[in-house]
Amino acid sequence: MSFRVEEVDGIPKAVFEDEDSLRRQMLPLLLHSAPHFVSDMLLELALVEQGVMESSGFSTPHAEVEFFRDCVVIESVPTEDGDEGDPPRIELSVEETKRLLLEWEEALEQCRVQQSTHLP
Repeated sequence: MSFRVEEVDGIPKAVFEDEDSLRRQMLPLLLHSAPHFVSDMLLELALVEQGVMESSGFSTPHAEVEFFRDCVVIESVPTEDGDEGDPPRIELSVEETKRLLLEWEEALEQCRVQQSTHLP
């Protein structure tokens, strides 16, 4: 699961070129550039994995993300004018999710370093 980072309106976004179209659409919905996002998600994932919490996750206007002991589910939020069928969804293993979150954190740090070196 490799990605590159593009800035859209000054916000880093992950772009997954080597994935199928569904995963290219869904994987970026897991990743946010908010401060402490990665550490918060890794903590929640660890609590679920250890059985301290039954399940956890978060919602955005575009997706519902749920953490379970054995997987992470990313499901697209249906739009009002969207299809009547099931919304697109993918499942990731817990290990895939952890690795992706850590790689995202590293990419965000590289973006911050690049931005700080370009300041006048």
